[in-house]
Amino acid sequence: MRPLAALAERAGRLEVPPPAWHSSHLEAMRIATCDAIIAMNEIHSLDKDGAGGHPTPS
Repeated sequence: MRPLAALAERAGRLEVPPPAWHSSHLEAMRIATCDAIIAMNEIHSLDKDGAGGHPTPS
């Protein structure tokens, strides 16, 4: 996830000031964002796999 977030920042021409970049608050937000995206991907994959006839964990 981190490489994708870095790519999105670069593509969006977003620049975070160095003090903010190294803050623990921004790091916590990055971790929470990555966790949320991974969880949503797992949920959508589970639905898609179930619709395709693949067995789903119970």
